[in-house]
Amino acid sequence: MERRLAAILVADVVGYTRLSHVDEEGTRTRFLADLQDIFEPKIAEHRGRLVKTMGDGLLVEFSSIVNALRCAIDIQQAAAKRNADVPQDQLLRFRIGINLGDVIAEGDDVHGDGVNIADRLQSLADPGGIVISGSAYDHVKNKLAIGLDSLGEQRVKNIDEPVRAYRVRLDGAPAARRLAARGGARRWAVACAAIAAVLIAAGGLWWSGTGRNPPALAAPAVAVLPFDNLSADPANARLADGITEDIITDLSRYSDFTVIARDSTAVYKGKPVDVRQIGKDLNVSHILAGSFQRQGDQVRITAQLIDAATGTHLWSERYDRPAGEVFAIQSEVADRIANSLGGEGGHVPGSVLSAAKRKRPDDLSAYELLLLGREKMARGLTDEDQIEAGRLLEQAIQIDPTFARAHAILSWNYAWRATLEADAAKLTQQMIEEARRAVDLDPMDADAHEALGYGLGQSGDLKQAEVQFNEALRLNPNAFDILATSACWAHNFGNVQAGADAVDRAIRINPNYPNWAIACFRVGLVMAGRYEAVVRAQERQPEDQWNSDGFVITAGSLAMLGRPDEAKALAARGVAKFPGLLSIERFALNRGWAPKASAVMVDLMRKAGFPTCASDKDLVQKISDRSEKQNALPLRAVRRRFESCGLKAASAGRPAGSPRRTGRRSPAAGL
Repeated sequence: MERRLAAILVADVVGYTRLSHVDEEGTRTRFLADLQDIFEPKIAEHRGRLVKTMGDGLLVEFSSIVNALRCAIDIQQAAAKRNADVPQDQLLRFRIGINLGDVIAEGDDVHGDGVNIADRLQSLADPGGIVISGSAYDHVKNKLAIGLDSLGEQRVKNIDEPVRAYRVRLDGAPAARRLAARGGARRWAVACAAIAAVLIAAGGLWWSGTGRNPPALAAPAVAVLPFDNLSADPANARLADGITEDIITDLSRYSDFTVIARDSTAVYKGKPVDVRQIGKDLNVSHILAGSFQRQGDQVRITAQLIDAATGTHLWSERYDRPAGEVFAIQSEVADRIANSLGGEGGHVPGSVLSAAKRKRPDDLSAYELLLLGREKMARGLTDEDQIEAGRLLEQAIQIDPTFARAHAILSWNYAWRATLEADAAKLTQQMIEEARRAVDLDPMDADAHEALGYGLGQSGDLKQAEVQFNEALRLNPNAFDILATSACWAHNFGNVQAGADAVDRAIRINPNYPNWAIACFRVGLVMAGRYEAVVRAQERQPEDQWNSDGFVITAGSLAMLGRPDEAKALAARGVAKFPGLLSIERFALNRGWAPKASAVMVDLMRKAGFPTCASDKDLVQKISDRSEKQNALPLRAVRRRFESCGLKAASAGRPAGSPRRTGRRSPAAGL
């Protein structure tokens, strides 16, 4: 075993699994062609050594970090040129990470932290991009005429200390151009260059009425100032710094705003601040400020969001915890703040939406149109409302066709309309198409993967739906919205425990969760037999707002808890509110639930005293038949068996019990 200092390059194909699913042999052929025509010649040219290929990636060793970076740049430029005429669904894009560090050499192989860091850095790179470590940056910053943007210190898996990271600007453009160039939905870990140039001025836009396409509107930018240490012991400053860093990392996962890197905000540590001046200095729309205080066995963390233009405080929160939990709560507090500021209904996009409403229609640009369309979706209850929301989103896409987030939200709009219009199959297909566009434009947008997973699940492709949901959670494991939706779908993927775990994490992140999430929570919990938790969650919502599922699952849970009188009374109220809908045949066997879920619903409804038009023996047979057919009885058999109840057979094809969630609400049939 030998140790040596080496420059390590790791490259990986973006979305290889998805591409292989569509065309496994073709994807592999294209990968091998890129390896032979681009990678191997460039590696040889820059005196590197191809250590090994790893499925859809490769590991390269150089003795010179300058040669390693020159090689990476040449590879990405050659790949971009080669991809210029390749169809979107066939092109291969690589992420590259580079690190200078100590490695262990055994035979022809190398491994160790020096390799692991390079691998982790490639996952931070944009498709077609390069990210290098701080050690690499220190050696190349004065040797190559390239632009490098700091991503701050990044916590990477299995590495104890944070790693400084830098993004290579291949086109020489400032970091802030990434939104306009790549569609605006990418979460940015850093945006040190000017953002304000792409924000809309309140007095109107020069392009209004000129007939020219207006510039794409960037999402707002947030600067997280170093949290003040208010403790008597200066040693607690490192805890305050850790909280600041965790919040920046977690906020950077959200597509609703840019987060300024820590390097750019650290200069304000311990200094009196004028938020308006900081807003101008950093070109940000919002400031997050906070403090950390430790007294005895308690710690207090405060945070407040400020409008940088006006100095107005938009949101504030205080967290009091035992001091012994301080390290554990750093991430929890960061998660809660991130979910309060970002995501659907977050304070940052909410404040921009309020400003958009005060503008003339012809002053609006892509991002503001997206916010208005999303709000219309969330508040609108009619098909006309949803169609109007779709028009707003389509206008955003006309302004910027590469706006990935607009495509993702439009896909949810089709999902909503599928619950209100006759041709649900067509609308579901349109949802899938828009979600695929969003994923293609921005493979790092977790919400886009979530939308695609939902659409594929609705179409019956549960295998690929699960892949997309897993990718969404991998990209943003702390997003309340994605966790809630996953709770609805886990039982369809045969993993009821994952659904319950998603509920627990979502509630821990957002204990004051909105009512729309209850629909997903109760499904995830009841499938895992968590009946008390079902009742607690449902009791947060007034009964007059419950849909049919709320009555069935809650009444069934009460029965399972040994409270039969309450269960029967609730079932009776549900049947009265939804006459003809809450028989066992109609709800449990004719809603498209997966076979195992159907069995759960039948058991709940029988114990709670819901009516049935069939004998127990018939019910057992129906469940057995559904299990054999996996998704649904043959249509003739369904019609025949349901005639005695006067029911109309449901069409097969989508796994019910899953949400049709748009605007972060669940108006679904099924939920």
